[in-house]
Amino acid sequence: MKAFFIVMAVWCAGYLAFQWGYAMPFIYIADIAKDAGRVIPTDVLRTALYDIVVTRDFDVWGGIGFFIWHSGYFSVCVWMSLFFMSAPRPRGKSVAR
Repeated sequence: MKAFFIVMAVWCAGYLAFQWGYAMPFIYIADIAKDAGRVIPTDVLRTALYDIVVTRDFDVWGGIGFFIWHSGYFSVCVWMSLFFMSAPRPRGKSVAR
């Protein structure tokens, strides 16, 4: 049980460090500041439903680095989720079904 919590704590600390250090300042805050006061919810919904562009150009998706990062990221997350499902249960407590 101790090894599981160590792996989970390291994983969560790394993920939070990435989000706070990279994603929040450079990606989300810049996008929010750019669109502040100009976005209307119905426009966003209309864009999501009707603006469909089919492309195989990696530059549209953010480049090959985006593809490599997300492929690895989601692969690791799937395996970590499976690992977390096998976490040891506390002893002595029955689980009602």
